Amino acid sequence: MLPVKSNNKGRLAKSISLATLIILLVLVPSIVGQDPYILHIFIMLGINIILTLSLWLVLTTGQFTLGHAGFMAIGAYASVLLVMRAGLSFWLALPIAGVMSAIIAVMVGYPILRIKGLYFALVTFCFSQVVVLVISNWSFLGGAIGIFNIPHPNPVRFLGVTVDFLSKVPYYYLILVMVFIAMLVMTRLHVSRFGRIFTSIAENDSLAESIGINVTRHKVLAFAIGCFFAGLGGSIYAHYFSYLDPGMFGVWKSIELVLAVVIGGVISPVGPVIGAAFLTVLSEILRGTEEFGPLLLAIVLFVVVFTLPRGLSSLPEQVRAWIVQFSKKRSEHHGIT
Repeated sequence: MLPVKSNNKGRLAKSISLATLIILLVLVPSIVGQDPYILHIFIMLGINIILTLSLWLVLTTGQFTLGHAGFMAIGAYASVLLVMRAGLSFWLALPIAGVMSAIIAVMVGYPILRIKGLYFALVTFCFSQVVVLVISNWSFLGGAIGIFNIPHPNPVRFLGVTVDFLSKVPYYYLILVMVFIAMLVMTRLHVSRFGRIFTSIAENDSLAESIGINVTRHKVLAFAIGCFFAGLGGSIYAHYFSYLDPGMFGVWKSIELVLAVVIGGVISPVGPVIGAAFLTVLSEILRGTEEFGPLLLAIVLFVVVFTLPRGLSSLPEQVRAWIVQFSKKRSEHHGIT
């Protein structure tokens, strides 16, 4: 009976911690006094979390991609065109943008997800560059100049109050809801049968196929779901900044997302959240010194890979291991002396 009580206490502690975190996040605008700069950082953090989680799901199948920003661009431009050209509401264009990114991911994924390793990374990199080139050379998409004056999301009524998007507070709550949805979906997938299948494919896809798992189908599924959320992130990104240009979706954006996952850790959905938070804060600290950004990121990546191979999310576990190891060595030393 003691282990059961211990497990119940552990679940209760986690539930209380999660509830406390959600309450604090809801109260952030009140805590910071609706400071536009701080809210902007939180909004960018939320967008980056959605994008990093979407990439994390693809990486759980063992597929290393350098083209995730291309699917973000598809979602962003699809949403903008649906709103500005077709006259749809943002709230309808948002899910359609995600679906369009997912459909293209399926179309692209079936032929290329049979490729592994470096070759898959190169193909996805080329795909992302093709997307950027098409946008840059097609005047219907704004060309290299970009698209200006993108409208904000349509006002909505909530609890009898009309909420517009003329300030950063509504954007903050929109992003908070989207992050919660993305985190919920990724967490449920991670602990589900699909999550175990994705992990088995990453470890040994030949063995997974030998026991009856359709490897290609599951890789495409993870790719499509990941790109769906990348499209959602791109849509919100576009309407938040009210401006788009192809340079926003270059290869460096894809590399940043990969770095966030690697630095945070791939072992669970918590890793991408930590990695996105770390890089978002770091980019704000380095604002105005962009020439040193890549060098500092390389140093950070080097330190994390060699000291925390499983990312920053494994830091508490690693610290406990270091403490145990230190205590053991200390006890042995005192025993010898």
